[in-house]
Amino acid sequence: MKWGYVAFTSNFAEGRENQNNFKGEKEKAEDCYMIDNIKEYIKLADSNNLEDNNRTKMEQLSSEVISEIIHNYPERKAWLVHNKHIPIDVLRLLCTDSNADVRFTVAMKNKNDRYIFETLMKDPDFSIRMAVVRNKKIPMDLLRRMADDKSDKIATEAMRILKLRNRNRLGF
Repeated sequence: MKWGYVAFTSNFAEGRENQNNFKGEKEKAEDCYMIDNIKEYIKLADSNNLEDNNRTKMEQLSSEVISEIIHNYPERKAWLVHNKHIPIDVLRLLCTDSNADVRFTVAMKNKNDRYIFETLMKDPDFSIRMAVVRNKKIPMDLLRRMADDKSDKIATEAMRILKLRNRNRLGF
């Protein structure tokens, strides 16, 4: 019944309203749960069940689980970054990780702060700098700096996004 009600509602606006209410209730419920041991996290992450996988992204993780992943399961760090409750200090740590996949995943996070953007915009990896440019939360002044990137493709993309943001800001 989760999504069925919304899918079969005759009035689209009513269905949209009910879908939004459901999402709000679901998010509140997810905030109550916490994955607090590494075995549970690994079981959920490795499951063939999409709902189990999503729990690793949507539920809070204990600091012990986060620490365990960072220190003992380096192959799971990129997946860890997908968690919506990941603390900013963990993202700050992982934005300098030796694994480019981890840094790339951090570059796409919308909750990044200025330090993270400034660190990643100097990354030697082209794809990471491009992800920074395309992150909708990058501050305008940093986006302007990216317009001077050593890669013509990144500089061009930064200028394109700057123009779009300026047009949107002006109401076009």
